[in-house]
Amino acid sequence: MPPEKPPEHGSARNARRGKPARSSLELVSELASVLTAVGNYVDAALRLDTADTRSARAKLRETLEKCQAQVLRADEMFRQLRDLLRDDKGTADQ
Repeated sequence: MPPEKPPEHGSARNARRGKPARSSLELVSELASVLTAVGNYVDAALRLDTADTRSARAKLRETLEKCQAQVLRADEMFRQLRDLLRDDKGTADQ
């Protein structure tokens, strides 16, 4: 039978969890920026939608494509965050 691990003090446990927590906070901050960009693109798209010119339609399409790219970027960040939290949970259980 393996020897029992001594109980960890708070600082040792926090040091071990520090990197995932920092990475999580960085991802959350970046996600906030992405969501702000999406909101701005949607606002621009709504304004462009009221114009009925060929130029406005082209800009509308470009704006919607940028919005879509940001949403895909956010999706990838959510996956990374989920993986970080899953890894941190696995580390905490050990």
